[in-house]
Amino acid sequence: MPLFLYSFRKDLPEALIQKAEKLKVRDLDTLPSGTKVAFAEEGKNDFDVSLDINAQGEIVASSCDCQSPQPFCHHKVALLLFLEKKKSGPKAGGKSKSPKREPTPAEMKMSELPEEELRMWLQKLFKKRKDLELEFLQAFSPVKTQFTYDEVRALSEEVIQSVVKSKTKKKMEMSEIRKILGFWKTAHAPVLEYYSENPAAEDHYRALEGLLISVIAFDWRIRNNTNKLQQYEIEVLEKAGTRISQIMDFSEWQKALMYFVRYAESNPGSVLRHLYLNFLWGLYNRATGERQRFLRSTGLFARLI
Repeated sequence: MPLFLYSFRKDLPEALIQKAEKLKVRDLDTLPSGTKVAFAEEGKNDFDVSLDINAQGEIVASSCDCQSPQPFCHHKVALLLFLEKKKSGPKAGGKSKSPKREPTPAEMKMSELPEEELRMWLQKLFKKRKDLELEFLQAFSPVKTQFTYDEVRALSEEVIQSVVKSKTKKKMEMSEIRKILGFWKTAHAPVLEYYSENPAAEDHYRALEGLLISVIAFDWRIRNNTNKLQQYEIEVLEKAGTRISQIMDFSEWQKALMYFVRYAESNPGSVLRHLYLNFLWGLYNRATGERQRFLRSTGLFARLI
């Protein structure tokens, strides 16, 4: 059942809403991808919550560190309530037109500055704030449509370095990881588009592999108990699996699957192999007939079937 920001109260149990109303929500932030993230305080515990809300107000994706089996835990609902309150603002009596918004001091100053002076100021700012430089580039650069494995690895590392100044830093704050994930979702979107164009082509698969290896490598080198990075890996593979399932021609479908099968066969003990096995097992359970027989023939699921 779809859930919307403007009507969730009538779709969720009253008891759940009342439980959520007792929580405090803090540190609301909007990632470059548009995802709303915040902490929901419950007693001495903080739960990291995220909501993806589209232009129509529909909650299209969500996550919470509590890992509740329910689609919407009370921590997520607490963030919904917080956003609802923030969106509605103070109620005014009677019918009155909204006053015309006055320009902010910064907007007024920008309109006064010569273009060259503003450009020079931005250049100085970008030298100090690489994350702002990256956000600027993502907003105004032409979208790249083809990627190699090495280009995806370099692109992913560039995002990390824009947020984390020290290359040797291992302990990271949740705010830094959030920001990296937000930039990654924007930077990786065209990579996933490139993969989706032709999943049966090796160079397209290698771009996807470079994306996943980059996330896994980053997860290994930092010290943080969050599962956000693992969730992102699964999210990427779910998109790949949806695209593969749409391939009608059996030989093309088989070719797309064999890249994952070969990696799993030749890289025992690797983290990516474990992800691929879960990914392939999910495809096996959704497949029927000839496709299921093919996946069974790989021998990867001998202990599970």
